[in-house]
Parts: sequence; C-alpha cells; structure tokens
Amino acid sequence: MTNLLKNPSFEGAYQPWQDQMEIMVAEGWLPFWIPQRVDDETWRNRQPIYWAGRGSFEPRFVRAGQTSQAYSTPWGTHIAGLMQTVAVKPGQRLQLKAYGYAWSTDADTPGISTSPGNMRMKIGIDPTGGTTPFGSAVVWSIERTVYDYYDAGFIAEATAIHPTVTIFLMSAPEWPRKHNDVYWDDVSLEIVQDVADLSEEMVDSTVRLLLASETQQLGDPVRVRLLSPHLLQNIHIQVSGPVGSVGLRQLDVASTEREHAWRWEFEPVAGGPYTVTVSADETDAITATILIGSDAANLTLIPQSISDARGKPRAQYERTYVLMPPCAGKEWLRAVLDSGVLTERGWSMGFNRDDAGIGDLDSRAVIVVNPADWPEPIEAWFAFWYPGVIVHAVSADSPDDLQVALCSVAI
Repeated sequence: MTNLLKNPSFEGAYQPWQDQMEIMVAEGWLPFWIPQRVDDETWRNRQPIYWAGRGSFEPRFVRAGQTSQAYSTPWGTHIAGLMQTVAVKPGQRLQLKAYGYAWSTDADTPGISTSPGNMRMKIGIDPTGGTTPFGSAVVWSIERTVYDYYDAGFIAEATAIHPTVTIFLMSAPEWPRKHNDVYWDDVSLEIVQDVADLSEEMVDSTVRLLLASETQQLGDPVRVRLLSPHLLQNIHIQVSGPVGSVGLRQLDVASTEREHAWRWEFEPVAGGPYTVTVSADETDAITATILIGSDAANLTLIPQSISDARGKPRAQYERTYVLMPPCAGKEWLRAVLDSGVLTERGWSMGFNRDDAGIGDLDSRAVIVVNPADWPEPIEAWFAFWYPGVIVHAVSADSPDDLQVALCSVAI
C-alpha cells in the first residue's frame, strides 16, 4: 500500500523551525508543544529541543535508515510532538502506524532507562483536518509507555471526513529527568478502505460537511458543501476564524433522488484555521476545519484566543467551577454538596470541560478533582483551549478526603 506521508522515515536535511537552531525538524514535518504557563513549576511544560537522531552516534536510536526525529526536555517535562497534514478523499479509511522509542533517565548510558519519568506516548488522526492535537475529533491510539526499544504498537484508524487529515505523534512525560528523550521513526499513513470500495449506501448514510480551497491562501475563497441523504430543515451555519466570525454567502441548493446538497462560500481575511459549524433539526451539530495561509507552523505553538466565544455575561462576576472526573459516582457528588462550597461560596459543579472554561469573564477558576482520571493532561487542555482560566488540581482518595480538600481551597 502507498504511504501518504511525506518523508515518513525522517531522512534527509533537517531545517531550523522559524530560524530556531534548537528546533531542527525533518522535511515535511512540523513541531508542536504546549507552552509553559507563568504558574507552572520551572521543570514543567518546557519547550523541547528537536534534532536529528543519527545512527552513526547511537545505532539503537534509529530503527532504519540514517536518522530518526528526536526531541527532549532535559531536566523537564513536555507535552509535545510532531504533526503533518495530508491530502485525502473524504470517506477513505486510514490507518496510521509509527515506531516510537523513549529514553528516560538521570544517567548517561544511552538506551538504558533507570527510574524513568513515566513517558506517555500516543499517535492520532484528526479526520476533519484540524491542526491541534487537542481537537475533539482526533482519534488516538492506545497510550503506551515504552523504553529502550522501538515499539510497533502505535496504531490509529479513522475515516476521513475532509479533503485533508492531520496526524500527530505525541509524548508527555510525567516527571523531569536529565534525559526525557523521544525518538520517532518509520511512520506510515495508508488507505485500508478506499471510497471506491464502499457501497453507495455506506457513503451516503451520514451528513457530511466538506471544505475546499484551490490554494488555501488568502484571496482564494473557501467553498463549503453540506451533503445529506435527507432534506434538512432550519439549517444554521457559522464560520469562525482567527479574528472572529466570518460572513458567508449561499450559492445554491440542489437535490437528487439520493442526496441533497447545499453550497456556500466565504473569503478568509487572515491566515489561520477556519472552522465551519452546521446544525439542523434532523442532525447534531457537525464541524470542519481548514487551514489558510502559508505560515501554518505558527499555529502549532501558541494557542489561539477564542475571540468569537459566546457567553458574554449580563455583568462581570467571579466564577469557580468544580470539574468532576468522568468516573465520579454519587458519593463524590454528595461530598461536594456536603462541603458547602456550592451554597456558601456560590461555586458551580459539573462534568463538562467546556462548560467550565467558556465565558467572557474576567475571572474564571476551575477546581479539577482528581486530574489523573481524565484521558489527557487536563491542565494543558485548559491552557490550550481556554487560556486565562486559573486551574487548581485537587486529588482525593475518597469522598471524605474530597470534602476536606475543597473546604481548604483558597480562591
């Protein structure tokens, strides 16, 4: 099968990303990482160093060929990795595979990890073409912790619903070590089921939202198509971009016996990601994202402010939200009620991360209960999607412990 990725073996010349010599990346790939916050400990979420792992220096760091892509945060941790956007056909079933290797230790013997820092690694596909690893559409592989050998168990599959998909190679060590080094090699993205192999019933069974641009540059309009096997009523569509909401114009509506199609068009006003959201009476809201502009690398480092977020309050107030983990049972909810923080301090409680972070408020605080119970680093998630939110982590072994801990939180 054909590998759709550019430079999947990380060979050839390495170039400095944005002229930063400490970030040397193989051709075809972009780096990403979560920036360190002001209130982070000095070792947490450091900017990684990227370089070419060369077999001539240490053969075990390269699986095949001459080089592998390496990155590290010496004496620190990171939430970081590599990404690449690939052109595909909507409806294609894709499989992403990668070989990953971690060396995590305070010692200097290459390839021997002593007391490692819990290096968590995974790979993912965003079938909507989104360019953030924290997008809700990303389909992730099983998270693995591997040391001192190339593990072939990183596999993710997804069906493309956009003319591009983005793949991510990601790692997140929990504890600082002198060597928190990650190596990726021999990555593949292959079509395991093509559109031509699907029956018409399978292709047309769902509502699809497609975005297209000839050049994906400013000045070139973006075409929006909504396809549905059913006639949709009360369609609502909106476009959000780097500088807020964007107007669009409807071109036409067409229907056949098998499919209904709506077409719109909008003109990008600045470089960056544009997200189209469509809702109707007969379907849940669906979204699609397209990246406009040549300087796409800027989008992988600094989170974009959500300038068009709704939720402007009647009057400013201080909000504190107790975010419960997905697995919390009734006894944990009772502990929050019995603590008195909801009635005496006016705090809110719930399970939804977006509810906790959204809102045009000067003061937003989230009390994250047992953050380790979330499937991804929750503090980094808030830092990326809702910058400005103050996050407090509260860990408790029992509901009684939680009740005591909440009473002692100072906001």
